[in-house]
Amino acid sequence: MRRFGLLLVILALLSPPAFAADDAASLALKGLKLLDNWQMERAGEIAEKLADDESPGTLYFLGRYHFERGDYETALDYLNGAGDWKPSARTPDYAPFLRAAFDNVKRMKRTQSEHFEIRFEPGKDELLVEAAIETLEKARAALAEDLGYAPPERIVVEFYPRLEMLSAGSGLSMEALRTSGTIAVCKWNRLMVSSPRVAVYGYAWRDTLNHEYVHLVISRAAGDTIPIWLHEGLAKMHELRWRRPPGGELTPSAESLLARAFKENKLVTLDEMHPSMALLPSQDHAALAYTQVLTMIQWLHGLKGEGGLRALVQAARDEEGDLDRAFLKVYSFNVRGLELNWKQAMQRRHLKELDYDFDDYKILFAGSGEPDPEAEIRKIKTKRGRDYMTLGKLLKDRRHPEAAVAEFKKATATLGPANPLLMNYLADSELELGHYQEAYHGLQAVLAYAPNYLPSHLRAAQALTALNRPADALPHLETAFAINPFDPRVYKLMETCYDKLGLKDKADQARRNLERLGEG
Repeated sequence: MRRFGLLLVILALLSPPAFAADDAASLALKGLKLLDNWQMERAGEIAEKLADDESPGTLYFLGRYHFERGDYETALDYLNGAGDWKPSARTPDYAPFLRAAFDNVKRMKRTQSEHFEIRFEPGKDELLVEAAIETLEKARAALAEDLGYAPPERIVVEFYPRLEMLSAGSGLSMEALRTSGTIAVCKWNRLMVSSPRVAVYGYAWRDTLNHEYVHLVISRAAGDTIPIWLHEGLAKMHELRWRRPPGGELTPSAESLLARAFKENKLVTLDEMHPSMALLPSQDHAALAYTQVLTMIQWLHGLKGEGGLRALVQAARDEEGDLDRAFLKVYSFNVRGLELNWKQAMQRRHLKELDYDFDDYKILFAGSGEPDPEAEIRKIKTKRGRDYMTLGKLLKDRRHPEAAVAEFKKATATLGPANPLLMNYLADSELELGHYQEAYHGLQAVLAYAPNYLPSHLRAAQALTALNRPADALPHLETAFAINPFDPRVYKLMETCYDKLGLKDKADQARRNLERLGEG
């Protein structure tokens, strides 16, 4: 009996102590706070300590932790075990978002790479998977160098074939998404991205993946200390990072928006951008806000490069969100000083306002009506150019391409070669006439001015393919794929180009992609 009693004492000494109820509750609340601040690694340490505790607060925290790891079934088990327990009013309730996430992905397939898990609906969206992995792995490597952080665990990425799924998963209303043109969200430690098929023409979805991943990296590196305007500026600055050096891209249409806002004194304030760009009153407001914060970060980058931006993120974390102190620490001016310096820099830049409004930054959501070309023509401010373009389109629609070309060239002489709609009308008529070199040459300016305008890349590829320049056509088709991978013209041209180049495997893949779209 003495030996048995001694054994019990030894076992008791060797066993980890059970948590007192107060200790478990305190740790669970600490874990929730860490998750609010995107500190997954530290929250994971607490989850491990509380793995055997079954108090309601612990179960609620463990549900949230597994939710943010992307394991929704386990998370629901924990949440159901917590019963009616709720945290304080200051802690966001994740329960409705968990249930929405579970419903969103229950019919999805999954593919993993070394650092990402892609979830997608079977069928057409399978076209996204390989390119999404390539984009994100490249972005991860580049941003680890730029911003000094990379998540150690595999990050979940979910493609939603319907905008309603993004609304449910993010908590943003359908009205807010459509009004602001919001197409993707980084929240709950994952990337929630609309499939390009929710938009009539698609959108730059590969750049958007990179953009949302930047948000995740910044949140993980700095916690909840970076305001939305700075978050978005850094994301815009680095959203092309998967395919080019940092710096962002100020398109002529965005520059025109900014020039007009300065002229009319209608800039979006930093306060108006809070708490989300998705809550701005229009896509024009959102595009202007993104342009403002991009050019702010570009200006900061010009002062101290990537090292300065990285130091700013770290300073914001060290100063617990006191951004004035963080800016003073790195750049020797506060946020107000940034705004004043930026405005002066923009005024010295002599921003150019276009003489036409071409809203290439807008998302045209499926189901919101077909685009009205006549309405786009009416936006042209120069009457003579507008009249030439109207007549040219009339002749084009009536299948008189030679006469249409003549009118479009008159419009070009008046408006210049950078109006994307005009130059695509001209290229289309030139292609019909077999003037392939002229069609391609005429698109050069708009390819630079509106780099995400899908028709320009398709027509350029068509012209180059007809000129027996398949290798030159393929980059345009890759760009078209990165905007709308559901347009069968992309794969038909790819198939032709790969056949011409003798790349049988890739030509076969293009044919399989056409079959997936029901076009084979």
